[in-house]
Amino acid sequence: MRDFSEIFGRVGDWIRAKRLLFTALGVFLTVNFLCLPASEYIGDPIAIRFETVHLLNERALGVPDSIARRMGERGQYFFENTERGRWFPKYGLLNTLLYVPPLLAEKVIEGKLSYANPTRVIYLNIFNLLVGTLSVLYLYLISRDYRVRTGTRMIFLFAACFATFWWNYLRAQNSECYQVLFFLGFFYHFSCFLKRYPEVAFRDALPDRQLLLAMIYSGLLCHVKLLYVLILPGMPIIVALVDRLAAMGKQKDHYRHQTRLMKLLITQFALPALAIVATLGMVNAFKFGSPIDTGYRQWTRESQLFSGNAMDAFYGYFFSGQGSIFMHFPLLVPALFGYREFFRKHVHQAMILAVLFPVFLVAYCKFANWRGEWCYGPRYMLVFLPLLSLPFLLVWENLLGRLRRVERAMLKGFLLATLLASAALQVSVNSLPFMAYYQISYLAHQWPPTKQIDEYLRETHFGIINAQLLYSRMRHTTPEMSGKLSLSGSDAELFSGLLEQGTAYNYFWLNSFLEK
Repeated sequence: MRDFSEIFGRVGDWIRAKRLLFTALGVFLTVNFLCLPASEYIGDPIAIRFETVHLLNERALGVPDSIARRMGERGQYFFENTERGRWFPKYGLLNTLLYVPPLLAEKVIEGKLSYANPTRVIYLNIFNLLVGTLSVLYLYLISRDYRVRTGTRMIFLFAACFATFWWNYLRAQNSECYQVLFFLGFFYHFSCFLKRYPEVAFRDALPDRQLLLAMIYSGLLCHVKLLYVLILPGMPIIVALVDRLAAMGKQKDHYRHQTRLMKLLITQFALPALAIVATLGMVNAFKFGSPIDTGYRQWTRESQLFSGNAMDAFYGYFFSGQGSIFMHFPLLVPALFGYREFFRKHVHQAMILAVLFPVFLVAYCKFANWRGEWCYGPRYMLVFLPLLSLPFLLVWENLLGRLRRVERAMLKGFLLATLLASAALQVSVNSLPFMAYYQISYLAHQWPPTKQIDEYLRETHFGIINAQLLYSRMRHTTPEMSGKLSLSGSDAELFSGLLEQGTAYNYFWLNSFLEK
């Protein structure tokens, strides 16, 4: 009995020590379980899952000709490989393979697997819950390096999940959900490797687990989206910069540790990087006919992928109503005031972001479609934003602590009110279908468009538009957009009816409750 009581005591101590982790995961699972979506995210993810269905049914990659031709223009979703006489999704192969577990479960449980199944959303939602939980776990591990109070970390974790547009992509069954997970995993393990530098270079034991895990996650990212290959040349640059800092710190035996570091990088960076590039080339050659073909050249609108106006995109990412990273991830605003301390106290994490974020920002600014339509918010930037918000922890804990008591209370109250307002916007977005904004825009343009409605749809945040629509639904009043379209009488009633039908609630569990 004494042994059992000792074991239970140790387990209890461990649970108490991890109470923040269990609280964060418990709240995340509870909220996201209650808010599971009732519909699938359409567009690219549907095309990806079509190949997964074909793979599980026919044990072959690609999709039937009838499916490919029915879904958009040639090259829009599927690349036609005329030599093989087959159609392949133009996305990374790993996207297809990642959906094997939920769709295999669907096939085993239901006895068949078709291209369209209304109950598929159940299996995809469970998959998203798992991926989202792992993402929160990594963000918890990353924030653990910040010596701040438990309440500060709780505010950061919950705000990142529920007061930003990340919540939409934690629910949406598309690639952004697991892209964030892989990038958080890469960031955590690579920063752990850098944090132990240069001591790690003195160890004779190889391999180094943290660098190896970082390379695995970078490989996963590359096979989800080809542009993530930019991470690979960025990693040795980051190591070189950290090495320079170590040299400036007058580390002993600097030359000797550089020799061992080169051995480490050759065996655990160069060789895995070559393997990643080689496998990407093999996949591209099989699907698109050439190792250097990305699959994006067949669709006319993407034939010149990097032909966008960089200045327009830069303005959009920082200042526009629909694409601003500050508006969609409000944690970034107070975080700006903590970057000086961030670079001083957490130089390894800061170095990763300082090297990689500008590279990807420039690349995405040159995209012909910098916002990644159809979508909510600047989805291409999503993988960086939780990490760019890390200085919020320092601002909340340290910088605000230097203010007088009344000033500190007022500023913290203002920040909390801002985060709560953003959370309310996310609820508005999540309450309606994933593509509600585009459905609203389509319906509005069935009538002669006015300059007022065009400006309203272009400059107004998705969440505000959705909130106004939800308010009119609950109050059974005419939507505000009717006035901007100059509709009245029967036209206003018809518009209201079509809008209500086309934008039903998007909750798996809560729809019946909300419709009452």
